[in-house]
This record gives sequence, C-alpha cells and structure tokens, in this order.
Amino acid sequence: MTIVDKTLLVGIPVYWSTTLPPLQHSVYGATVMDNQFEPLVRRGGNGLIEPLGAASWEISHDHRAIRFKIDTSRRFSDGSHLTAADYKRSWEDGLRMAPKSSNKSVADALYSVKGFNAFAEKGTIEGIIVKGDDLLEIEYEKPARVAVEYLGGVRYSAYKLIAGRAIGTGPYAMEERDGILILTPNQHYKGVETRFKEVKIIVTPPKTAGEKLLSGEIDTLISAETANLPECAEGQTGKIQCAFGQEATHVIVEINGLPGRLFSDRNHRLALQALIYKNLRDSYLQKELKARRLILDSQSFLTFQPGRLSDTEVEKLILQGNGHIPGLIEASRRKPIYLAFVRDCQWFVSLLNSAGITLTKNSGKVEFSRYLEMIYKTHEPDLLFGGFSVYNGDPDGLYHILGKNGAIFSPMMDRDGIGNLLDAGREILDRSQLAPHYQKVARAILQEVPYVHLGYDYKTVAYNSDKVRIAESFINRNNHRITIFEPK
Repeated sequence: MTIVDKTLLVGIPVYWSTTLPPLQHSVYGATVMDNQFEPLVRRGGNGLIEPLGAASWEISHDHRAIRFKIDTSRRFSDGSHLTAADYKRSWEDGLRMAPKSSNKSVADALYSVKGFNAFAEKGTIEGIIVKGDDLLEIEYEKPARVAVEYLGGVRYSAYKLIAGRAIGTGPYAMEERDGILILTPNQHYKGVETRFKEVKIIVTPPKTAGEKLLSGEIDTLISAETANLPECAEGQTGKIQCAFGQEATHVIVEINGLPGRLFSDRNHRLALQALIYKNLRDSYLQKELKARRLILDSQSFLTFQPGRLSDTEVEKLILQGNGHIPGLIEASRRKPIYLAFVRDCQWFVSLLNSAGITLTKNSGKVEFSRYLEMIYKTHEPDLLFGGFSVYNGDPDGLYHILGKNGAIFSPMMDRDGIGNLLDAGREILDRSQLAPHYQKVARAILQEVPYVHLGYDYKTVAYNSDKVRIAESFINRNNHRITIFEPK
C-alpha cells in the first residue's frame, strides 16, 4: 500500500446529493461513494464478478439461495472489522429511510427475498440470515438469476454511522466541508492501490471544466463525457488527456406517460419516437453527435446482449409511428410540450423545433437536484433528456429503470407490459431462453415507448497530464474509484 504525500483535486460535473449508500439514486452519487464503501462483490476488469466484502460465495442450483463467506479481515476506517451483520443492518436500515428516488433503492435486489413484504411489520427480513461473523445467507422466494451481480452495486455496501457520519471499508474516508468532499486514506484498507494523502472532490460545471483543468484548479475530471471537451477529440496529444471506457450510459428521452398527460396517448409516444429516428439520420447532425462521442443506437440492448433485434425489425417497429407525427405536431401547438434537461442538448431542441414540435417557454436546463426531483417525485415535464448507466452484460440491467421495484424507476415511464416481462426475465435460468424473452422486452419498449433511446455515451475521464497519469488497472466499464489516478 502506497500513500503519496500530495493532494489530488478531482472535478465532478454536478453535486452528488447523498453519500449514504442505500439512498444512492444517481451515477454521481455512486461515483463518490465508490471511494468509501464496498459491497459484497464488484465487476472486475475482465468482466467477471470478483470478491470484495465477500471472500467467496455459493449459489444453490435453483438460484433461490446464496451463501456469502464474508472477508472479516476487511476493516472500517475506525478500525473495526467487517461482519455479516453489517450488511444485514445496512440494507434493513436503508429500507427504513425515506427514499430519494421513487422506490426504496435497495429493494431492487431484495424485493423477492423471503419475508421482504413483512418487513414493515416485523422490522427484519427473515430471508437475510446472519450465521456468525463470517456467514451471510440470502433466501429468495423465486429464482434470482442476477442477484449476486446486483448486490455488487454501491447502494448495497456495508456502512456504519459513527457520531452521525457514515464510514466504510473502502480506500478513503469522506467528509463534506462547504460543498467539497474531503477524502483521506482509510489506514485500515485492505487493498494495494496507490492513494493520495488527501483528495478534494469539487463540483465543476462542464462549461468551465476545460479551463479549470488547464489552470490547475482541478487535476482530473470524472464523468468528462458530459463536458464535450475539445481536448478529448481523436488524435489530441496536449496537456489535457482523456481516457475512454466502454459504453457506459444509455442516452434517452424519458417520456411522461402518466394519465392525463399529452404522452399518455400511445400514438403520441410512437410519433415522437419515429420523428426523432427520422431526423437523427440527418448527415450534419450525425457529424455533430460524433464530435460529442454519442454513438447513435435506437436499441436498449448492446450488440452482444441477449434481446438485440435486427436493424430491419427495429426500423419497421419505429416507423409504425410515422403516420401519427402530424397529430403530435398539432397536439403540441394546442398544448406545448415541456422539455427539461441537465446536459446541454441544444441540438435536440433544434431537432424538435425544426420538425414542427412546439415547446413551452419554460423548457430548458434545470439544476441536477431539480432534475432528479422531477423524475422521482413531481413529474412536471412531458420530456426529460437524460440517461442511465449501462449496468452489465446481462439484459436484466434494464430492470434498474423499467422494473416496478427498480432503484431508479420513475412512474413517468411505467408501462405494465414491460415491467411484467422484466420481472419474469429475472427467473430465467436457461440461458438459451434469454434472447427470445428479452427480444419481447425490446419489442415492448419500441411499442410502448417509456423512453426514446438515442444511443450510448462512453465513460470518459480527463486529466492534466503534467500532474497525474492513469493507472493500468483502469480497464473496466464504469470504474468510479479515484484510485485509477496516480501522481506523475
């Protein structure tokens, strides 16, 4: 373990909102929390699940039970050892909290655990069983194919509250001071990554990120895909360097289909999807989006994932909305559409305007905290330009946003047929059945249109190459830990 006698200044595009694991409801919260908290497992650079808080695990043949052997040699930043009870307590405490999102965040991977529905009455979940310090067993009511992977999310980390402050077993301990996160090394951390004696995570709006990197106000920028930095263009070799991961974000237009809203009419949703699809084929616009590193793709499953449809079928399904476009244009004139967004998407606003869609005068950019409130609580906009993480290679990753118990589910995008299909998909154990089942999901998304899928962003980090370099360990899809950075 090496601790460098330097301070690392890290920029992040927006405020993280919370640093308590079970309340995690945005990628930015996950980004900062990954540096302090550790779930049972994580996805490694080779794409496989690897140990973290759990040294090993066993899954029953019917995928209804998992036994985790806890690594009790891991220690919290106060020196206390990790135990199985820390996970059970952390999850159950999370269920007692008022959620930041629409659902209880940890319900995503726990709602089908035995006794979950009786939690409010009993105060505990009988299917989460602690046997001594090092054994944690989870029993499900039905097969749960992806339970281990989902328990690898930071929201399922073990944490403790010491004097009102949450601590974890990760590489750093965090404390917020005047809107800046101050990170200092967890002296009891088990890992071997190089760490800085101090890290400051500073909110750095995308518009000023480039100049702050050049001036030295920050050394690195995480989630740099939001900043559209010229320095990240292909072939650039200047002081500011960029490193790219895999497809990390689904870029979507979320559609408010709640009763009484304009887009409660399925024909209007189909029309919007067709209108956007046709206009994105404009060669000038494609050139602009390539510069922004947005890879256009109308499908919610990646090319290698079960559930991917042929391009011919996708186009046929989308263009079924073509005949409804005039009706949508006319409806928007009578009742203008309220569009909200956080990231700059003037190109999208121009696309809608050029196609004849009328937007409200108050359509435009909102603060990230307001954006999240709209998604999960108030549901004011008709459309929200945003995105969600590409979680893993399993098609169940969509449950996160479209499943009824999904951690980032919004009632705005609730479409019964899709939610039921995703629930059923979690029980499939025969992998040969995944593709036909999730193709049904893919078709349902294009037919019911909870969102219009625009494409994918690649995870990007930018850094001042005079100050830091990227560690060789930065090879997985969504590595949020700042231990990817090393001093120059």
